[in-house]
Amino acid sequence: MYKPIHEIKNEMGMNRFIVFSKRLKREIRLYNDLQYDHRVLVETNLDIKNYCERPHKILILAAGEVIETIFDMWVNYGDKEEFVSSCPKSRTRTYIVTRLRAYIVYRGPPLTTLSILIAPDVKLNGLYVIRFDCCND
Repeated sequence: MYKPIHEIKNEMGMNRFIVFSKRLKREIRLYNDLQYDHRVLVETNLDIKNYCERPHKILILAAGEVIETIFDMWVNYGDKEEFVSSCPKSRTRTYIVTRLRAYIVYRGPPLTTLSILIAPDVKLNGLYVIRFDCCND
């Protein structure tokens, strides 16, 4: 089980949702509309045994630049687990590509499967657009 990372360098201008999770029996903090919508899907999915928001921070050197990012959510289905990262519409293409580069380069524990959420898919059905295995070969 992970503990949420609440440190944020600059919270100015960020949306914040503080909601109570009946499943986790604690308050959770979410930082954009997409995370909030995904949390509703996760909270109501009976196949999911446990989850944690903002579970793991990575700091990596990719393409000559240092990238620091935090996964949005860790989801445990009992027989498998995955990390989730969201790409809200408000983010620029450069931001999204930089984050994807960091996730692809990152091979350390605990990453096994990563899902990238794109706004329309969460709104429609919670389907993930990009899902790839990041197992160490």
